[in-house]
Amino acid sequence: MMVAGTEDAVRAMLNRLSSGAKGLSADSDLMALVQKARYTDGAWAVVRDMTGGAAPSGAGAMGEFGALTQSMVMSMDFADGGMGMDAFVLPRAGAATSDVADVARGAVSAMRLQAKDTPELMSALDDVTVEEEGAGVRVTGFVPKALMSQTSR
Repeated sequence: MMVAGTEDAVRAMLNRLSSGAKGLSADSDLMALVQKARYTDGAWAVVRDMTGGAAPSGAGAMGEFGALTQSMVMSMDFADGGMGMDAFVLPRAGAATSDVADVARGAVSAMRLQAKDTPELMSALDDVTVEEEGAGVRVTGFVPKALMSQTSR
């Protein structure tokens, strides 16, 4: 919250802490989403109540994915060989879980088309999995250290 929150959200958190009021742990929907994070010892973030609506023209599969998504938890596991990445996505009301999974697969395919000249990236994208899991969609992958150093240049 300190990193990604608005000033108002940070102030509300500080006021809640100073008053002794229960924090976000009292929010059962949030905690259920947090518990879906695979890498709780790494870095993780929750995005709730994403702005919906139709994907902007030209936004492609990633824009459509965002338009179908209500909330998600993303987590990363930092290891010597690279970084494991995991996202658990809840569809927006009225969106089918299968549609979100299909659009996520389409986004990965679109990234593969753009990465055709980068074998390391193609290999990493080949290993991305998209699976329906209960009421949500889980997307997992791994970014090798060599690829991370290439993209940070």
